[in-house]
Amino acid sequence: MRTIKAIYFPTTDTGATWRSLTLASVVCVFCFLYSATGSAQDVKIYADKPLSAGEMANMLFPEELPSRRPKTRSIEDSMPSAKPKTRSIVISTGAASAAATAASSATVEQEVTPTAVEALEPTPPPVAEKPRTFGLLINFAFNSSNVSPESRPYLDEVGKMLQFEKLADKKILIEGHADAKGNAYYNKVLSLKRAEAIKRYLVQYHGISNARLFTEGKGEADLLAGKSPYDPLNRRVQFYAVP
Repeated sequence: MRTIKAIYFPTTDTGATWRSLTLASVVCVFCFLYSATGSAQDVKIYADKPLSAGEMANMLFPEELPSRRPKTRSIEDSMPSAKPKTRSIVISTGAASAAATAASSATVEQEVTPTAVEALEPTPPPVAEKPRTFGLLINFAFNSSNVSPESRPYLDEVGKMLQFEKLADKKILIEGHADAKGNAYYNKVLSLKRAEAIKRYLVQYHGISNARLFTEGKGEADLLAGKSPYDPLNRRVQFYAVP
């Protein structure tokens, strides 16, 4: 628990001094509460049933999967051309040259008109893409980093996804999280150990290369948005696509 020490400076205005100390105490308490709660994350957590390997791949690497949209012929391709036949008109060389010159002059004048240049707007910067991620509620034995048997089907689907031929060179980040119970430092260390346990499971049981798996322990730093800091869903594991 943090302690706040107040230093008293003698002054003739006793009321002003205590008002200053009270304000400082309120600010310190607010900063403590803010740092304790951390930042909230809005991420989809799957806890009822395992996602399939294909569903996971669609979330993390959608551009690598083949399009399932059936090929269709457009109506225009199957219809005969409906353009009416027209007769060509031949004009003399002199008239054609004059017409081409006039059209070229008009085009040049239009291109250098100041109002046309002023009408151009700068291209807006590209919008940053949201991280591709999903969360799984992986159960561990109490105060342990051992994956429980009921959670292994979730990890088996992750292993199958990483074995897809089109994803053979793709990498993922395994990110462990915790709720706000207990010591913050201990939660961070435990969340990293659990992420490492999942990495070992994928390497041992699915033959995934260590070089394709990265781990990080977040502890209670990124609690779920709209959930209690002590909600069990905060004890999750998130998977990210690594560029």
